[in-house]
Amino acid sequence: MLHDVGKISLPLDIINKTIPLSPEEQVLFEKHPQVGYFILKEIDRLKRVAEIVLDHHEWINGKGYPRGINGSEMKLESKILAICESFDAQTQPRPYRIVPLTYEQAKASMMAQKGTRFDGDLLDLFFSLIESKQSEKGIA
Repeated sequence: MLHDVGKISLPLDIINKTIPLSPEEQVLFEKHPQVGYFILKEIDRLKRVAEIVLDHHEWINGKGYPRGINGSEMKLESKILAICESFDAQTQPRPYRIVPLTYEQAKASMMAQKGTRFDGDLLDLFFSLIESKQSEKGIA
């Protein structure tokens, strides 16, 4: 619930933008994990959460933000949060994508980033768990 608290620092016109961000806006946007970290680290009970929030936009191959660290430097929880947030962002309406992706579209998009953006083993487990739950409920 707290992973994007740093977006509080962003102007609403960036958060609600329906077209791609300008390079300047992208720089501002990419600071939100750091802002979230600085907010949460001041709360004793949330210091560990602050570290997870800081790295939730990092990539396994080191091409994420804000620090550009690679998978071996990321906390397990940050890797999990990256997967969950990406899936949620793709399958829910957003200002820049009114019609969300279907489950299959989101899965294909994320699987294409397996081992570069996302930890491959965790990504496989994520979709395996979803599909297992769908099977239990009789959902195709």
